[in-house]
Amino acid sequence: MTSKDWRPTAFVETAPGGVTEREAGASHAERRRALYALLRHLTALSSAALVLTATLVVKAFAQPVLRFGVGLAVVAFLLSLIGGAITHLKLLADPAPAEAPQMPGSDLRHYIVSAMATAFGFIVGMALLAAFFWANWFR
Repeated sequence: MTSKDWRPTAFVETAPGGVTEREAGASHAERRRALYALLRHLTALSSAALVLTATLVVKAFAQPVLRFGVGLAVVAFLLSLIGGAITHLKLLADPAPAEAPQMPGSDLRHYIVSAMATAFGFIVGMALLAAFFWANWFR
């Protein structure tokens, strides 16, 4: 047994489950693509919901109840669209993960805040529209 074999650090490079820098960079890029895809889908759904809300709500009900819910839903969908656009622009403007594998804490918080605004706006908008249609359908 040589001196290198018994040291605890000798097994770090060959231990199963060890993450190399290349794998960490690939994981970062994969998370970035997943976040981008999620925000792209939420933005598309928010814009479609905004268009459908603006065109169909007035035509669907002659005497609607909870009209303020529709206005709040439109504001929530606009918040979702703005949050998604900001996050998309930040993701496109950032350098590639190979150049900057670690994001500073403040940049990460900006991503989280804008991504949460996108998701929150979409969820609140859908909930308000569901409440509006529920109240008018069973009236």
